[in-house]
Amino acid sequence: MPADSRPIPTSELSLLERALFREALDAILLMDDDARFIDANPAGCELFGYEREELVRLSAWDVLPPEGQDEGRQAWSDLIARGQHSGEYKLRRKDGAIRIVECRAVAHIVPGVHLSVLRDITSRKQAERALHKNERRVRKILGRGWEGILLSDADRTIRYASPSIERISGRTPAQIVGRPIGEQLHPDDRETHERLFEELLAMPHVPVTFEFRIRHEDGTWRWLEAERTNLLHDPDVRAIVSNFRDITARKVAEQTLRQQAQVLEQVSESIISTDMDGIIRTWNKGAERLLGYTAEEAIGRHTSFLYAAEDQHVPQRDVIQPLKDKGTHEAEVWAQCKSGERRRFHLSLTLLRDDGGAPTGMVGYAFDVTDRFQTELALRESERQLRELTGRLQSLREEERRRIAREIHDDLGQSLTALKMNLAWLSGRMRTWANEQVARRIQDMSTLIDATLGSVRRIASELRPGILDELGLNAAIDWQVKEVERLTDLKTEFWSSVDDADLDLRECSTPLFRICQEALTNVVRHAKATRVGVSLTDDPDGHLVLEIRDDGVGMSAGRSDSLGLVSMKERAIGCGGRLEILTEPGQGTLVRARIPVRAPTHSDAV
Repeated sequence: MPADSRPIPTSELSLLERALFREALDAILLMDDDARFIDANPAGCELFGYEREELVRLSAWDVLPPEGQDEGRQAWSDLIARGQHSGEYKLRRKDGAIRIVECRAVAHIVPGVHLSVLRDITSRKQAERALHKNERRVRKILGRGWEGILLSDADRTIRYASPSIERISGRTPAQIVGRPIGEQLHPDDRETHERLFEELLAMPHVPVTFEFRIRHEDGTWRWLEAERTNLLHDPDVRAIVSNFRDITARKVAEQTLRQQAQVLEQVSESIISTDMDGIIRTWNKGAERLLGYTAEEAIGRHTSFLYAAEDQHVPQRDVIQPLKDKGTHEAEVWAQCKSGERRRFHLSLTLLRDDGGAPTGMVGYAFDVTDRFQTELALRESERQLRELTGRLQSLREEERRRIAREIHDDLGQSLTALKMNLAWLSGRMRTWANEQVARRIQDMSTLIDATLGSVRRIASELRPGILDELGLNAAIDWQVKEVERLTDLKTEFWSSVDDADLDLRECSTPLFRICQEALTNVVRHAKATRVGVSLTDDPDGHLVLEIRDDGVGMSAGRSDSLGLVSMKERAIGCGGRLEILTEPGQGTLVRARIPVRAPTHSDAV
């Protein structure tokens, strides 16, 4: 034993472990860092044919045949680096015999000591080789993956038919044996069959594969694929062996696929399929027409080549990943044609799956929506300009209302007041000369002037309530709500948590007041309500929220686009907000306007 070789001290192994080491049927070897044997159990000594004292003078390299040295050293390096290793190796016994072993090794069971467990599988390997040899013989007759077998003579007479022939042809083996091969062939396949049979007789041991049709007992034609080999001179067989299988379903599927491919080629829209990484698999004529690339130019490339440099993030982020997450996905993207033109496409995407449900690829249906997109952009721009114009007209109309209201109130009101004062002076003078008829006329005129003054004040208020400009939005809405209660049988309520001074309401006070006014008018005219409540609040998102809720009959679907409702929506949109109308038949209606507002700046306050 070398000076630095040693058995593992008993203190490092328990009695049970030592017993297992001695009695194990598998060879157990302990080696140092240089792959030298430190110890071996009896099974290990028997495997190598050495006494223990002889074996511990050797290393692993001494028992490996020359052709296994490189593989063994690589395995040893893997064991030291990774801590464990397994594999199959050839070993050379003391008597020179080669044995095949299955090895499992663990490094550093204690510092500097490594364990290998070997199992002799030589007999099993020899049995496997014998089995494979026998299988090769059987395959000469059976073929691989075939459903049926026919054995025939050189004169084409069938001598054997496998039981599966009945399932394929509808005839039992007894009905076929003794009959000439090819008797049930399709007329169009007979000439090819005869030519191939003659070639087969002239070429022993050379397999010939072909496809043909036979008539089934039920009258239908079945497609078969056959591999026929001339083994007449093989002493194990002495027959022409025909291995065959039914490929009718495959033929039907191929025909269906060809028809589908023809349909896809005629579709004007782009249909593209890819693998799970976005590599293009198929590219139809529609894709060629729309994008300019031929199938040869596109197949095998990643779909990112269809995007401009600034859009390279789009395929993964907006197309592939959402599709993987959801299974189906729709998106609109800009793609770059071969000509360099950028066009907008609508994609309808589906994840392809195998029979087990695992994703295998993606298919996308795309059509060009560039013209529609540009039309929509133009329409949105037109809508924006129209809203700006509508807002401007609303502003001008409010300004004109304010001017007319002021002139009616000031000019007409002052004139009527002057007339009333003159009538009062004239009435005083009438005391000096009594004329009952004239006095009654003067009184009627005074009453008419009072009524006219009331109408002037009402018309001026309806055109532009002065209270909105003088006291603010809260006061104006409160006045309007009370006016509704005064003029109708409705019970009204107004509640506000908003202080006009806390928010900049200059831009939105008039639209909100008009929305409230229009909503209350609708309640009076159509709702058949008994109560109506108005609230004005601000939410945490910086919006002013106006709500008008009634307990009436609700709103029918046909009234949702009435001129008054459209006007309210446009007023809300003009302020950057939105209008919601929630209604149920018999459950009343809620009109809610949400408009963004801001706190007044120091300059606003000044």
